[in-house]
Amino acid sequence: MSTNKVGGILGGWRPHQVDAMGAAVLACIVVAGYVVGVRPTYKHMEMRAVLAGRVDAENDKASDLTTSLQSLTRSLDQTQKELHKGVPQLEAVQSLNRHLAGLTQMGTANGLRIDGLEPGKTSRSQYYDTVEIRLTGKGAYRDCTRFLSQLYRDMPDTSVTAIELAGQPGSADPSAAFTFVLSWYTTNVSKLASHE
Repeated sequence: MSTNKVGGILGGWRPHQVDAMGAAVLACIVVAGYVVGVRPTYKHMEMRAVLAGRVDAENDKASDLTTSLQSLTRSLDQTQKELHKGVPQLEAVQSLNRHLAGLTQMGTANGLRIDGLEPGKTSRSQYYDTVEIRLTGKGAYRDCTRFLSQLYRDMPDTSVTAIELAGQPGSADPSAAFTFVLSWYTTNVSKLASHE
């Protein structure tokens, strides 16, 4: 009876033709399911894997950059500490008399006879000021070099900009007349005013 109904609906089709038709319909459903469901899911999974790989690469890159930044920050801190360790602290120009007294004491301690110690013009720059100091007197060549060496070592805020030595070749006195032109670096007056 069921065969007649199938035969009546499908006309004169034979069962193996019906099976073939069912297989074809089933194949269409499977293909449609693959195209609609499986393939997009597979593509989505591929895309997700690619994006996950990119995210991992970017995370590695960010981690490397963070490590590099930390290393550079430590290096900068260390460099700044070393820089400040070697930089003399500049005094204000108001302590000029104390500085001149220190120069006089250093000169006499090294065997120089100081005849004159004259502060000159003050030059201003963006970060510091310089006071020109003219130091004149008499002393042996060795005493002059010993004084200049100690000046370099003990007063790093003072540099020598000119040296004049004049001796008397036939004289029994081995001392020479000297003139040292010094530059004393002081704090910038305008910088001090802006910090107060």
